[in-house]
Amino acid sequence: MDKKTENYLRIFGLSPGYSMDELVNAYRTLAKLNHPDVNHSSAASMRMVLLNEGYTHLQNHVGSFPDDGGIDPVYSLYREGVDIMSSAFDAYYGGNEDQDLLKVALVRAKECFSIVVKEYPASDWINDSIDKICSINKWL
Repeated sequence: MDKKTENYLRIFGLSPGYSMDELVNAYRTLAKLNHPDVNHSSAASMRMVLLNEGYTHLQNHVGSFPDDGGIDPVYSLYREGVDIMSSAFDAYYGGNEDQDLLKVALVRAKECFSIVVKEYPASDWINDSIDKICSINKWL
């Protein structure tokens, strides 16, 4: 697996054996967090360019890499944060536009990412966790 693919997998929070459904779900979650219409930071549009490029790249590689089967505890916690964000945004944009519920879920996701940053040694997931914390802070 090349470095570019590894980086995109990390950004999208996917394991090497990801499915198309997992990719679509990850892309939608990250787009809802970083789209310039909702995230007014100057970096939001650049993040969307990166997400769009990554999505296209990863679409072309679905099923290309076997999952190693090992469970990385850092990835598991990172993935929990991504899943919480995904569920929160799905509920929010799916008709339950309760900002208080969204904020509660985003705080829970932020806690997962914070544990990754504070309690684990350096890994591929730390920088991305920091980025997600910063993006969540813009929503809160």
